[in-house]
Amino acid sequence: MSFYLLLSLFLFSNTLIVFTQDKNDLIFKEIEGDELQEDLTQIRRTILQSHPNPFVYVGKEAWDSTYLDLMQYFEESRTLFDFAYRTSDWLSQLKDSHVGLSLMDLLYNKRGENSWLHFKLARIDNKFYAEFFTKNSIPFGNEIIEVNSITIDTLFKQSLIFSLQEGNSIEAREQYATEQIHILYNLLFATSKNVTKIPVKHVNPKGDTLHTFVETINLNGSRKAINHFFNTPTKEVEHRVDSLNKMAVLKINSFYPANQKKYYQAIDHFFDTISNLKITKLLIDIRSNSGGYFSSVNYLFNYLDTSQVPRMKNFIAKRSKFDAFGSSNNLFVKLIYKLQETLIPSQENKNNYRLYNLPFGSLDTIREIHVTRDKFLDKKYLGKCYLAINGTSISASVDCASWFRQINRGLILGEPCMGPITGTCGNPISFVLKNTGVDVLTSTMRSYTKPDFIIQKEAIIPDVLLKNTISNFRQKIDVIYEYIIKNEK
Repeated sequence: MSFYLLLSLFLFSNTLIVFTQDKNDLIFKEIEGDELQEDLTQIRRTILQSHPNPFVYVGKEAWDSTYLDLMQYFEESRTLFDFAYRTSDWLSQLKDSHVGLSLMDLLYNKRGENSWLHFKLARIDNKFYAEFFTKNSIPFGNEIIEVNSITIDTLFKQSLIFSLQEGNSIEAREQYATEQIHILYNLLFATSKNVTKIPVKHVNPKGDTLHTFVETINLNGSRKAINHFFNTPTKEVEHRVDSLNKMAVLKINSFYPANQKKYYQAIDHFFDTISNLKITKLLIDIRSNSGGYFSSVNYLFNYLDTSQVPRMKNFIAKRSKFDAFGSSNNLFVKLIYKLQETLIPSQENKNNYRLYNLPFGSLDTIREIHVTRDKFLDKKYLGKCYLAINGTSISASVDCASWFRQINRGLILGEPCMGPITGTCGNPISFVLKNTGVDVLTSTMRSYTKPDFIIQKEAIIPDVLLKNTISNFRQKIDVIYEYIIKNEK
């Protein structure tokens, strides 16, 4: 087993903890300063070329000031982790949930041959509790104090630097950081294939302090296996019906379906089912939904929107060699887009063709008005409706919550989501840094759910704030579901 030495303590929230490690470890390998400066410059240049407006929440002068400080800091050789950490802190100033470095990509590229510790935590009242550890080696609901002699609070504070944030979504950022703790741990603490168990210090509900060795898993460096390991697959659309209480729950785990047609079919099937069962209460649950296609949100609202008020969705997109069209400007590609626009004259194809034809650096304003299609008019759900959100409801999920509130469809329950009612950024692209090989994301579009193109800073606050207590968590009681049942009797 490798041993790590804690060299610095938390004096400030963004203080970097430095660990000693084998000099051959890629994460802690030092990289020449001029190479790091070149990569930092590449990040700044790419964002300025591709992002339609990165300076909504921070001024360009302040952002560039930090950039110059980092350029000076990286005059000397630094470790890859130091570079990733400080760069993430700089990018987080933009408060754009689609801009930043991906811990998962760092894990894929730098840690593929190690053994992994699989666990998931919940943060309740600033303490951390076990949701899952490999082979259920730690009982559900036990408080977790340390993993491999490193406190969970220490890992959480480090994870905050890599966490997403949209506007002033502070609570959401903390929730997302909690979700990433297990990824950060595995990134920092490479575990040899020969090491099969890691010590965990935890406390049971009686108050007893326990020490358990948790098994690690060797995935043989498979990217697919690692992704499956850290992201437990779930169905994109799930539902359940409580016939006794005439209530149904539609859980949408992602608006980014692998198969759009099957997603539409699942939504159709659900609303046919609750219509036949004469359901009177419906909970749309988009907690931990990280977003996806806006068309997936719009399809849902064909069944939900009873307001008869057109739903607005506007975009400002920037044409660059980094956008969805790439740098392809040859005649064949142009012909393909022209054929799409001609043969399938949808508004989306027209918008795509217009944007594609613009020169690099151009901004395009796309205004969309969505109304319920005729085939849905007799199928609308007319009963009571609720929406569940939390801090890891991101991107298209924020748009969903925004529309839900604007049409006054019902109560929003839960915790603040990752963004304001006026919309978020989107259409992120990934680019690889020349020297460090780190993947960076940046937005190429900013979207708005109101026609005035005004952006608010504060996250959408639920009508009723409902947070887990440790008692409800350990009993696996869904506080939102229980609230609806209790208040509808």
